[in-house]
Amino acid sequence: MMNRSNVLHFSCAAIAAAILCVAIGCTAPPATPDAVASAAQPLGRVIIKFKVRPASPGSDLFLAELGRDCGCKAAWSHALTDDTHVYFLSGPGTAATLADAIANIQRRDDVTYAEQDGRVRTQTQ
Repeated sequence: MMNRSNVLHFSCAAIAAAILCVAIGCTAPPATPDAVASAAQPLGRVIIKFKVRPASPGSDLFLAELGRDCGCKAAWSHALTDDTHVYFLSGPGTAATLADAIANIQRRDDVTYAEQDGRVRTQTQ
């Protein structure tokens, strides 16, 4: 049977163990230059309108196919409509810039258009 003193000692030991685990995790060695160089570098966001609504626009299979075609890694962000979706593109890959990746996407038979996502400002005269 645990009395108050035992519960207090057990609680203090659990807190100390948790702090120790965090401290050990915080002292991990810094990343090597090779690891940093191979990390995915963001290219930007792209809006893609498909000719036909994709069945699974965020599935691993679809993203792998899109990434292969655009020359970089693709990650689904969100849908704008049933057939228009926003994707995050990142490298490294064969596409050196976002413009290269968009040009590659526009070559797909199932794409109506692809363009960089961003804010648009209008001016009136």
